[in-house]
Amino acid sequence: MKVDETPEPSYKDVEQKSESIQQMEKGNKEIRKASGSINIVGENAKLIAFMYTLMRDRIPVGEMERFVREIRDDVEYEFCNGWLAQYSEYLVKKLTTVEMPEKKEKK
Repeated sequence: MKVDETPEPSYKDVEQKSESIQQMEKGNKEIRKASGSINIVGENAKLIAFMYTLMRDRIPVGEMERFVREIRDDVEYEFCNGWLAQYSEYLVKKLTTVEMPEKKEKK
């Protein structure tokens, strides 16, 4: 057999893989159940959803924690990229503004 050729899986290999996938899926369900799920509503719900998605898909939790620790209340920040700073401000307003649904008038 050549180095770059892979042997055909036997029935036993497929069966074992299927079992390991089933075990992994079972483990995932158990982890989800153990970690719990919550529903968040209110003024910070969009910001929380944004942060959750960042940490779930893009930024390691430890990096996010480092960023948060570096930001202080007693410092005035000067940003060298005005456009990026303004866009950041726009996103914060969009994520922290609660839009109330319009009330329909009764006739």
